[in-house]
Amino acid sequence: MILKPWQVKQLAQGLPATPCNRSSSNSSSTAATTQNVDRRVVNDRGLSTSGDGNTVNASMSTTTVTNMLDGGAINAAFDLAKSSTQSSYKSTADALGFAGDALDSIVRAGSNGLELNLEQSRINAEGLLDGFGKLLDFARDTSATAKAVNETATQNVAAAYSGVQEISTGQRFLVAGALAIAGVVAVSKMKG
Repeated sequence: MILKPWQVKQLAQGLPATPCNRSSSNSSSTAATTQNVDRRVVNDRGLSTSGDGNTVNASMSTTTVTNMLDGGAINAAFDLAKSSTQSSYKSTADALGFAGDALDSIVRAGSNGLELNLEQSRINAEGLLDGFGKLLDFARDTSATAKAVNETATQNVAAAYSGVQEISTGQRFLVAGALAIAGVVAVSKMKG
């Protein structure tokens, strides 16, 4: 779209290219009127407002829109990120300095501390192996006891069963009950 010079001037002032009071009629009239137009611009934090009685113009910068929409949260987040980066850098530098000092102290102290640590580790390992040995011995003893109880119970049940074969039919029920009780006792011995 090609604009006339007066339209370009209007746009430069922040006004529309065609004012609202402009008509497209071809009739013209001549009148001598003096019109004082106040074209002052009010600008507050990026929001600009101007008017001339017929037209009111408002413009807003992108930064202002962003700050109005987020209440300055984005700028605050950037400030926080900047300060935390600076703080992290300082903390890292301090930690590296501390680590360097600690390393120097270890080197100066010599291998005496390392030898003490190795000796203590050896003592701890011996104690651990001794404890594992005792635990294995206990497990073997428990297993042997359970095996002996199981063999005894099996022998008792077999002896009672062979006796049942020889007893008459009426007494088999009592013998079966005794076998069940002997089995329960043997199982409880194994658990206890």
